Amino acid sequence: MEQSTVTAKVVLDTRRIKQDGTYPLKLRVTYQRTFKDYRLGIDLTPEDYQQMVNPKNRNEKLREAKLKVLARENEAHQIIRALPVFSFKAFEKAMLGDKAKRGAKSIYELMEDYIAKLQEEDRISTSSSYQTALNSLREFSKKIRYEDITPDFLEKFCKHMLQEGRSTTTIGIYLRSFRTIVNQAIEQGYMHRDDYPFKRNKFQIPTGRNIKKDLKSNQIEQLFNYQTIPGTNEDRAKDIWLFSYLCNGINIKDIDVVPFWFTLLRVSKY
Repeated sequence: MEQSTVTAKVVLDTRRIKQDGTYPLKLRVTYQRTFKDYRLGIDLTPEDYQQMVNPKNRNEKLREAKLKVLARENEAHQIIRALPVFSFKAFEKAMLGDKAKRGAKSIYELMEDYIAKLQEEDRISTSSSYQTALNSLREFSKKIRYEDITPDFLEKFCKHMLQEGRSTTTIGIYLRSFRTIVNQAIEQGYMHRDDYPFKRNKFQIPTGRNIKKDLKSNQIEQLFNYQTIPGTNEDRAKDIWLFSYLCNGINIKDIDVVPFWFTLLRVSKY
């Protein structure tokens, strides 16, 4: 196949900045005015990227990154030349096959890497959520191959979680975490994009129903007249709820923004 019809070049994807101010390097393959990006596992700032591509670069870390970039570009060019007819699916299959020979990471290993990254960024609550999802998936299946990640597998996981007494909301949280890792697996070339299971015509993550119920006037009166011990957490919780109610349902998180009025309510004690 003529090389001019397909191009492969590593670019700095500046469409979305990360919390540490870096952007991911991606292998961009372009064919007939359509391109697809594949993650390389390297993140750089725009300044570091410019230094990396500079022929006079003397930064050892950036020089190593450049060698990896050139190696991946060369690998992509070899695959493109070897394909009798180019298609993104055929290209991804060849890339995935090479990864498998080198020892690709499992989906669980990708999830563990992401959890470690979240912990490094002090996103403890989010990392804990992903860890819980990972534990549940491992309880369901000790090992998952990429070809096992199908709509049928996800349906069985949902059924298993329901049998374990998990709520639909909890299952949805687990699967949204897992979907993030599946997207990473596709970006890194471990899975084919055509095999993505989270599609409308394939599998949809279940969502819980949030049914809002009104309190009756006598119930509100009971809350208003409920006696608490001054200075206790129960006393403060009651005051916060009543303040939110009297302010036409103000969000609990927003009460700290108006401390004067909340303090006035507590002093007046209704």
